[in-house]
Amino acid sequence: MTTAADVRGALIAMVKTINGSGGYTLNLSSTTFDGMEPLGARPEGQQAYVWRGRAGYARADQATLGGWLVVRQYAVTVYADSSARTNASREGQLDIIEADLLKAVDAALQPAGALGAVNVLDVTDVEIVPRFASQPNAAAQPCAADVLITLQYIRGR
Repeated sequence: MTTAADVRGALIAMVKTINGSGGYTLNLSSTTFDGMEPLGARPEGQQAYVWRGRAGYARADQATLGGWLVVRQYAVTVYADSSARTNASREGQLDIIEADLLKAVDAALQPAGALGAVNVLDVTDVEIVPRFASQPNAAAQPCAADVLITLQYIRGR
């Protein structure tokens, strides 16, 4: 049966498919990490961090024989850093984050995709929360967004 570790691994694989080619603008193929961003230094360049959010377990028709229907939320923090840090360029970078992540989710849900391969039933919600710098010297801040992905899968007993 599918475990939280299986799903997290599939999400990391999904984000790594965003490789700057095949219709993707960002290249996160070698800069995607498991867990929250490191303390201390601000990330530079394009990076992504996949970390676990909240989870809920329910008895549902489709899970009665197999265990629990899990509704779990993961977050993918994406930095789309570039040398152009105007408000207009940040808005453009947020559009790129949104487009690339939604395309990756669609591909990953296919039976041969990263999420389909670990039996994720559905992605029920994708929420994109921009991170804007509001402190002095905000021009030094990279453009970033938290992409909250809510998905469902069956967890065995």
